Amino acid sequence: MVRSVDATARASFIGLDLNHGFADMVRAVFNGLAMASRDCYVEMGPLPSRVRLTGGAARSASLRRILGGALGCSVQTSEREEAGAAGTAMIAAVSLGIYGSMEECVKEWVTPYQRPAEPADKAMAARFDAAFPLYRQSRLSLRPVWHALSHGSAPVSEQERLQ
Repeated sequence: MVRSVDATARASFIGLDLNHGFADMVRAVFNGLAMASRDCYVEMGPLPSRVRLTGGAARSASLRRILGGALGCSVQTSEREEAGAAGTAMIAAVSLGIYGSMEECVKEWVTPYQRPAEPADKAMAARFDAAFPLYRQSRLSLRPVWHALSHGSAPVSEQERLQ
């Protein structure tokens, strides 16, 4: 079955109480990104044994640890700056015949920049395994709310009324 992306999807904070502060909200964003990643991987098949990250967010040890826990896999990062631009250059280099194959190019352009993979925190992975069914339940339950919000059913703020 082919699934499509729900363009009405919205971020949500659920389960908050008066004891939650800014740090809890930041952690919730990281957890939400990790759970959404897991949700996507589950839709594609089995969870990966390793993921590779690059870019600014990959520099966050907390994000790497949370993502590894949510996916139950190791996380590997790259020291290469501007990995997207490097990927584009790699495609051009292979297309122009500078490298005989992408695998040959990867050996020079990617492999030397890879850091050792960081294994998943087993205790964190167990917590994410337990929480994932609740995440899925909340995501599915919120779909009607997202659809209503996307069709103009959301209340208008005072600032929007004045414009």
